[in-house]
Amino acid sequence: MTLLKIFKKIGTTATHDRNAYWEYQRSIGRYYWETILQHVIRPGRALDIGCGEGGVLSFFADLGFECYGLDNNKERVEYAQSFPNSKIRFMHTEIENFRSDVKFDLILMLDVIEHINDKEKALLNIKNCLSEKGIFLLTFPPFHSPFGGHQQILSSFLKYIPYWHVLPRCCLLWLLKKFEKQHIDARLEIVDRGLTIKQFEVLARNAGLVATLRMDYLIRPRQALRFGTRIIRNRFPLLKEWLSTGSTYILAEN
Repeated sequence: MTLLKIFKKIGTTATHDRNAYWEYQRSIGRYYWETILQHVIRPGRALDIGCGEGGVLSFFADLGFECYGLDNNKERVEYAQSFPNSKIRFMHTEIENFRSDVKFDLILMLDVIEHINDKEKALLNIKNCLSEKGIFLLTFPPFHSPFGGHQQILSSFLKYIPYWHVLPRCCLLWLLKKFEKQHIDARLEIVDRGLTIKQFEVLARNAGLVATLRMDYLIRPRQALRFGTRIIRNRFPLLKEWLSTGSTYILAEN
């Protein structure tokens, strides 16, 4: 894919074409199953936190998983429920408020934790939902990474500028007011809720979760699938916080 096509795709979201985004989600599910999950788990009961349109879960449902999806966006849940797939149960709620007597063999949280306000409570709820030998697959963009402020969702030229989100808050506010002019509180909220690799690992440890696998990427799977580029691992551990566009974890109860 040419750079021009990549630039054009930056900033596109589910609202631009939900059907295409659903297929993109499905390709994400396929990738993680084929490269990681099929080697460590058999089909069982799965929960996708921040499931969106349900594309990821549709892939796991086809594998024989009993699937549940959770999302705090009512419109996206309604879209997911519009598919005639009785195998998946979708719920409109937040993970911080989620309680379940059902235990899950696989829990997915793909690029979601950086949006959550009470991360500590969310991780504790996730641990409590894991079955005895259940695993938790989590991905997120580290805050200090080039686009860790989710600037790709902006409407101005700022969406192409890496690292600007780490500027002092007064500078961020000036830039947003000058060039974005709307949804400023929502843009700052994303910046405020971002977290570093170190911060996440402290949160996971405090929640009683232990990492059995971690991978950091210069070009993460989600980007490669979206833009048609190659996945590249980050082989520079001392610069993992600043160069990694994404981190992937497999976690289990400690």
